[in-house]
Amino acid sequence: MPALLRRVATTIEELGQVEVYDLIMHNEVTDDGTDWPSITVYFDYTNVDEPEEDAPEENKPGVT
Repeated sequence: MPALLRRVATTIEELGQVEVYDLIMHNEVTDDGTDWPSITVYFDYTNVDEPEEDAPEENKPGVT
């Protein structure tokens, strides 16, 4: 398991700017009946030029 976690972390770092939404750990069974640990990562690439959705709304004109 530690090797799998290190590999997943390295792979995510290599992707660059991403937002990870979820990690799902599970075991798959191979053809010979052996448990094979697996991790599914759900992510999206982030655009550094876009403001974050939760960022404060600065510099917006006030309502008059």
